[in-house]
Amino acid sequence: MVALIIFLFASPVLGWDGIYPVLMVLYGIGTASTGGIIKFKALSIGGYVSMFIGLVAFYLGFEIQLFLLALSVMVSFIIPGHLLPKN
Repeated sequence: MVALIIFLFASPVLGWDGIYPVLMVLYGIGTASTGGIIKFKALSIGGYVSMFIGLVAFYLGFEIQLFLLALSVMVSFIIPGHLLPKN
């Protein structure tokens, strides 16, 4: 939460072109960490892929960043969520 507030205040300096990639990397870190804690490989892989997509997004335009944001959410949250075993 604190990181989100810092990035929102830094957005006029970075511009919105720099905020979305940072957020993708941040939730990729959280997703990979959660996957490691619960020992669920698909969630960890999704987090690493999200971090990679966030790093690539720094070098691309804003419109493509929005597409990569949707791809990152799908790879790191939606697909592993469907693969989670029911307990």
